[in-house]
Amino acid sequence: MTNTKNTIVADRYSDALVELAQDGKITFGKILTDLNLVKDILEKSQDLGAFLINPLISIEDKKGVIDKVFSKEVDALIVNFLKVLVDKNRFSVFDEVLECYNKSLDDINNITRISVTSAVEMTEDSRKKLKEKLESKFKKSVILDLNINPDIIAGLVIRMGDNVMDMSLKYKLEDLSKSITR
Repeated sequence: MTNTKNTIVADRYSDALVELAQDGKITFGKILTDLNLVKDILEKSQDLGAFLINPLISIEDKKGVIDKVFSKEVDALIVNFLKVLVDKNRFSVFDEVLECYNKSLDDINNITRISVTSAVEMTEDSRKKLKEKLESKFKKSVILDLNINPDIIAGLVIRMGDNVMDMSLKYKLEDLSKSITR
């Protein structure tokens, strides 16, 4: 999410979805399942997404299409949520709303997602040890997103949000080269 205005808007809509679940009107899991289903349908039919954000099409026509496409597939509260996005001319931030909602769920469930890049595939034992160390350090459940990049030569690059711990050999060699040339 790069557009700050869209992020703020999406965060507010995400908060509304969290509130629905906290009020017991629908479960967190059902919201996530339904939002992912909507996303899948929108990805399969790009014309549908274009239709729902087109300012030349009336709001009533958009709501009618939402009813026809989604009412049998997703909970009525989510259908109404989609209609609110159309009413407020905010359907274009749907993907950002889903991203914000996922982050909110992670916070609620005390989960952090960490990207780990290594030069070679990590063994099951090393993955398990790394996960345990990170969970101990952050006092949260950790979900690892493992990647392989031979360019880092050896070591790890650990990325959590905007924080990066670069423990790769490539980084150390570049750092050594910079200090030698100073």
